[in-house]
Amino acid sequence: MGLAPSLGHTSLVVSNPEAGAVLAEIPNEITLTFDEPLLIIEGREVNYMTLHNPLGQEVAFDAMQVDESKLSGLIETSEITKEAVSINGKYHLTFRVAGEDGHVIKGEFSFLVS
Repeated sequence: MGLAPSLGHTSLVVSNPEAGAVLAEIPNEITLTFDEPLLIIEGREVNYMTLHNPLGQEVAFDAMQVDESKLSGLIETSEITKEAVSINGKYHLTFRVAGEDGHVIKGEFSFLVS
């Protein structure tokens, strides 16, 4: 389930995978697209997401980047992460981003891997 939009503030418009999606396997990349550009502050991580597998273990991202209104993260390819994403069930994603206006937006959603 996504965050309800606030008037005048940045909101999530598209995610890949989508909230509630049922997937055959974990995607290599997770992408969140917002309706406004995200704030970038050199040397600070102001926009990020975390992913947890059905056992509650954090799934590591190898790289995360902001491109205008899009936050994307590549799932790490280490053996530990491969084991963590080999589990079927509900994956839970949380995110925190800041719009160019400086307002922080937090949200979360889940998807299934079966």
